[in-house]
Amino acid sequence: MYKDQIYKLEYYRQRLIDQALKSGEYISDSALESALEEYDTQLALFKHRYIQEGSKLNVDEFNNELYVLYNDLLILYRTVYERSEEHTSELQSP
Repeated sequence: MYKDQIYKLEYYRQRLIDQALKSGEYISDSALESALEEYDTQLALFKHRYIQEGSKLNVDEFNNELYVLYNDLLILYRTVYERSEEHTSELQSP
């Protein structure tokens, strides 16, 4: 499994836990793991949806989509940063 997939699983795990806590429920480890199996970590977190012309902008939905897109970029940045650190240390070692 690639690093970005691991980070996406961490993101989904935290999101599921937060949703359960907001609703006042306890989520067991087995329920959490079975829910995580449904996510495809090879795809981006953000799913683009087309908006009909003339429709009213849903600000909460738009903000949520921006937050998901931000997390996608954060995962990519984190992965590239860690890889560049590894590469730099390989070049500096004699």
